[in-house]
Amino acid sequence: MKKYLHLYLLLFLPLLYTSQSISASKLLDYINIQNSETITKELKQLGFQTRVDNSEGYPIYQFAKKTSRGIEKIEVGKNTELFMITYRPEYTTYEILRNKILTSDFQYAYSYKSTKYYENSTMRIGADNTNGIISVFKQLK
Repeated sequence: MKKYLHLYLLLFLPLLYTSQSISASKLLDYINIQNSETITKELKQLGFQTRVDNSEGYPIYQFAKKTSRGIEKIEVGKNTELFMITYRPEYTTYEILRNKILTSDFQYAYSYKSTKYYENSTMRIGADNTNGIISVFKQLK
């Protein structure tokens, strides 16, 4: 039995430490439900620490999680027009995440600083290849 436990740990422990916390589909789910309380609850269950910043005039929920490869950061906010999520995963997963989110229905719109923005009929996505940050914006329901 002990031999099987060691084999299990040897095979699956690396997956736990190298996988990203938030998948592309989960990120899009969050932008569609636009519910900060639900998102906060789920991210806390995944081990993210949270705090709220009100300096912009509306609450921005900031989440951070230390992993074996660095710190993942997520910000969730809502102003009078838009719901927004920014996600800075471990850089090794950034490109995979970006490619899954930027499907063929997104068209390049413009660049600002190091971020390229893409739009479709329902949302805008920013991809910062320099810093490895994905930003997703959607009009409020």
